[in-house]
Amino acid sequence: MAPRHEIVALAVPIYESVKAKPFRAILRMVQSIAQAGTELWLLEPEVERLTYPFCVTVMLDALYAREKAEGRADWLLWLEDDIVPPADLYQKLRAAADPADKPYMTALAHCRAKPFWPGAAMHHWHAQEALMEVAQWPEAPAEGVHAVDQAGMCAALIHRSLLGRVRDPQFTVIHTQSVGMGPDAYWSMRLRQIGVQPYVCCDVEVGHLAPPPVINRALSIAYNEGLRNAK
Repeated sequence: MAPRHEIVALAVPIYESVKAKPFRAILRMVQSIAQAGTELWLLEPEVERLTYPFCVTVMLDALYAREKAEGRADWLLWLEDDIVPPADLYQKLRAAADPADKPYMTALAHCRAKPFWPGAAMHHWHAQEALMEVAQWPEAPAEGVHAVDQAGMCAALIHRSLLGRVRDPQFTVIHTQSVGMGPDAYWSMRLRQIGVQPYVCCDVEVGHLAPPPVINRALSIAYNEGLRNAK
């Protein structure tokens, strides 16, 4: 159970038309947080509606700036608007997180693009080729909290102690002929540079809206089993 004396700030960026399924799920989650006795502060920075990935980078920068200035929340709960969260998302993330040891905790989410793999990866450095390999999880562990090099930010809990520790730009994208890095991977990289380990909590999963049905663990496993059986 999350401590009753703490304050959590909820942030939901808007970059798609918010569908009924995630909207209702978010309402149930907010109700659950309130019933648990945790004070909830809704962050609503004054930024224009933007397309991805700028909606993420600009919104996160705005949220960080406001929270650093007002200093009200112990935790920031980041939730993207194409995510279907369980009602107890915050409670499970908070139980897995720790202000000192695990200040950045993400829920298990799966990528919207085929083959719908989990949004987590490990990095492997090949010294001879001076090349870093990004090895995405093909399948998520059934349960538990796992350290990763790169975690998706679909649903993430960020402790306020991280505010200001990462030098600007804290949130951005990198796109060159040889390197492509979205805001999720960039933030994970910047955290690891200051010695903060990203974690994924596989005990709580969020659905990810896409043209197929909501993407989750079951759909990812079924799709990839179909690929293997077709070979």
